[in-house]
Amino acid sequence: MNRSELIERRKNERFQAGRDTFVRSSSNRQKYWKIIDISKCGLAFRYVSKGREKWDRSHELDIVKRSTSRETLFSVRKIPFKSVSDFKIVKEPVSHFEIRRCSIQFGKLTDYQISRLESFIQNHTLAEA
Repeated sequence: MNRSELIERRKNERFQAGRDTFVRSSSNRQKYWKIIDISKCGLAFRYVSKGREKWDRSHELDIVKRSTSRETLFSVRKIPFKSVSDFKIVKEPVSHFEIRRCSIQFGKLTDYQISRLESFIQNHTLAEA
């Protein structure tokens, strides 16, 4: 990592994602990826990739809180976004899989999405990340 990457670019307070909080592509609702942290303007999550395969970069994502029985308890759907960064965290030495971290910035949200996102942050996150 070079020096310019170490400069804090976040403008909004980040919150650590609570247990069983995930993001998924609105176009592929079968794959869930663990949210690392979240703010009113974006989030970071980790996902598993095979080499050059990147996370499904559709134009919308869903934020989901699931129960231990995999029921959806809370969601914010069809959030527009753009990818800010996507890099390898860990590469498993005996496989072709890597664990990657992707950071995204939310696009223009509806009033309803803003309200749901604020509720999600208030009720489903932990102390400041």
